[in-house]
Amino acid sequence: MEKLLKQFLEKGVLPSACEVEQEIRVGAGGASLWALREGARRYVLKAAQGEALPSVAKELAFYRLAARLSLPNVPALRWGGQAEDAVFLLMDFHTPVAHEQWDSALARQAMELCARLHSQPPALLAPLGLSFSPCAIDPGFSANAYRAWQAVLGEHPGCFDLALLKEIYHSLSLLPPVLNAPPYRVCHGDFHPENLLCNGDTLYLCDFQNLGVGQGAGDVSFFFSRGSAMGIPLDEESLTLHYCQALSALTGERVEPLHVQRQRHASSLLTTFSFWADYLSGASQEAVAARFQEMAGAYAFLLRSRS
Repeated sequence: MEKLLKQFLEKGVLPSACEVEQEIRVGAGGASLWALREGARRYVLKAAQGEALPSVAKELAFYRLAARLSLPNVPALRWGGQAEDAVFLLMDFHTPVAHEQWDSALARQAMELCARLHSQPPALLAPLGLSFSPCAIDPGFSANAYRAWQAVLGEHPGCFDLALLKEIYHSLSLLPPVLNAPPYRVCHGDFHPENLLCNGDTLYLCDFQNLGVGQGAGDVSFFFSRGSAMGIPLDEESLTLHYCQALSALTGERVEPLHVQRQRHASSLLTTFSFWADYLSGASQEAVAARFQEMAGAYAFLLRSRS
């Protein structure tokens, strides 16, 4: 680290010596993060090697493009560089939003921030080579997820509807037509409360390693799923409507709440079914019930809204 800071001084990136305040665990995305201080100024240094290198290299390219386009609510990139086996980003430091700060007003602000990102035309990000990848159900992956859920529910005998789990598993083909419907938008890919930062009254979004083109409802759905798992109270229906209103105002197009809700529930169902069982082995009945009910509720909504 000392060698790297010395290089920043030699390159004129920083006007004077920096000190390392702490390593940051949240939002690293497989990379390494440190908070730095230089006098009264604070920065974040992100460094990646190995498996994390390609995604952080994409993030570096995004930050450079965001600076040229003056995209809002994106931390300023002070310096970025890539060597053969490493990539580095030096950005302004903004304060992570603490769990106890979340209330209905801040959640609405988060939806507005999400809508601002989604309102950007995907063509703006053409230099990054991003394109829409259609959703498809992988039979082998889904079978493994089904077995994982069976094992998790089996840890709590008689508490969960195994027949409903089986029905959901055999109904996954309902999801691609919903998840592949246009329009396609610039999506963060990891939009959740711990990737939101604040500076006064302004929210910033960080960790763009999973940036892509897809359906904005996926970001909204993931925010709700991770937020509820963190114990943050969220009025999902009201916030979805607020997101639709904000996106409509920004794009000049009518964004239909039912369309977004169907996409959101389809995304929630696929994500919960595909990945959550891996985190629930050995968990309490209450924790398992929260995710199972989320999945069951999403499935029920999709069935009700098909006509």
